Amino acid sequence: MTSLETNILPEKVSLDDVDSVTSMTQLSQSEWATTFCLTIRHRDKSEEQYFVKTAGRTLKPSLVHGDLWYGNASIDEGTGKGIVYDPASFWAHNEYELGNWRPKRNRFTQEYFDAYHSLIAKSDPIEDYDDRNALYAMYVVQAVHRCLLTDLGVQKIQLTSGYTFSW
Repeated sequence: MTSLETNILPEKVSLDDVDSVTSMTQLSQSEWATTFCLTIRHRDKSEEQYFVKTAGRTLKPSLVHGDLWYGNASIDEGTGKGIVYDPASFWAHNEYELGNWRPKRNRFTQEYFDAYHSLIAKSDPIEDYDDRNALYAMYVVQAVHRCLLTDLGVQKIQLTSGYTFSW
């Protein structure tokens, strides 16, 4: 996973297919921040300004698995190497992948985050890392649950670090 996230850089963030996780038609943009804003365009337009400001920083798009959780990963008994499957891949900010790890139900501890960041550093500004992770976690949670739990009414999801997300 980390080799994909560090070595492949497209000219455009190409999201032209339907994402199997969110069942949303994807878009093609030259910057991840713009793509992210467009995928959540149903939000209040006044919020958009906060998502595209990067203070001159550029977020490098990375090919992410898109649905990486413990149910889509295992260990090859013969080689001892990790295997990931059932991707919903697209180009995104590499930290997007970690948003799906945040909900307690996915059983990823701080040890997983630390191992990931021993290979790929946190993006600047580092002091905003936890908030970015919470944002990506909320996006993943609402997208998946919108597809799977639309008839169950109001949902409340407990995330680590005290964040709670309801819709």
